[in-house]
Amino acid sequence: MNTGGGGAPGAGTPARQRRTRTGRHTSARKAPPKPSGAQEASSIVESLLRTKSVMKQDLERLSHVTDAIDSDGAMLRDTQESHQGLGGLAKGARGALRYLQAQERREAVVLWAAVLFFYLSALYVFWTRVRIPFLLW
Repeated sequence: MNTGGGGAPGAGTPARQRRTRTGRHTSARKAPPKPSGAQEASSIVESLLRTKSVMKQDLERLSHVTDAIDSDGAMLRDTQESHQGLGGLAKGARGALRYLQAQERREAVVLWAAVLFFYLSALYVFWTRVRIPFLLW
C-alpha cells in the first residue's frame, strides 16, 4: 500500500525521513531559526563595541610604549652628551697620567744617581781614612 501515490521511490515514507542521493534514509533536520534584522543589528553592534574596546586598549598600550621610547631616547641623548663631555676629560687625564709617568722615571733616575753618589762618597771617605791599599789591588 502506497499512501503517497505516484509510485516514486520514497513516496510512501513518512515526512520525517527522506531518501538522499545515495539511497539512505535520513531524518529531516530543522534549520536553525534565522535571526531577525534587529537581532543581527544588535549582534553587529556588540561586535563593533568589542572591536572598539580592543582598539582603544591597544591604542592606550601603544601610547604608553611611545612614551617609554621617548623617555628612553631622551635618556640615551643625555648619556651620549655626558660621555662626550667625559671624552675631553679623559684626554686631559691621559695627558696628566703620561706626565706623571715621565716624572716618575726621572725621579727613579735621580734616586739611583743619589744612591750611587752616596756609596761612592762613603767609599772615598773610608779609603782616605783607613788607607787600605790592598783592597783595590
